[in-house]
Amino acid sequence: MHLDALLWLFLPVFVAGGSALLSFYIMQAKLEVAVSKERETLAEAQATISSQKVMMEERIRAMYAAFNARAADAALAGMTANVDWPNGWEGGRVAGREAVRDYWLRQWQEIDGRVEPMEITRGEDDRWTVLVHQVVRSPDGAVLADEHVHHVYAFRGELVERMDIEAAPPAAS
Repeated sequence: MHLDALLWLFLPVFVAGGSALLSFYIMQAKLEVAVSKERETLAEAQATISSQKVMMEERIRAMYAAFNARAADAALAGMTANVDWPNGWEGGRVAGREAVRDYWLRQWQEIDGRVEPMEITRGEDDRWTVLVHQVVRSPDGAVLADEHVHHVYAFRGELVERMDIEAAPPAAS
């Protein structure tokens, strides 16, 4: 009888312990499922970001190809209507697609500038920096400049809203 009393005393403890252990394993399984779903979501987001980066790099390279081919309309199509653009040749800035077109047309009559993107990076501030190799020639073909510079772009959506020219570090030249 003494053994029966002990059994009835410890039975609730064993049941409670078993229930707690079962609850622990169920919660652990639910946590693993939740973590797995979060990892999938993160992987999908990373893939989307990577895809967007590739598309933006392709868009930027296409604008340089259009500029070098003197296809002004194709290059300007990648800019907002009121784009803010540096006048690296004469100084100052120009505003709007038509002003950029006029600037380029004047420039192309006087000098032959070619810019080749070497490296494209996205900054923490969502601006894109392009390290370009820039070669500028006179109409008779003499090299006036052969250097590396940074072109820094701010976008509104998929269109260039502003471009700045910055000196590249000496190691890039």
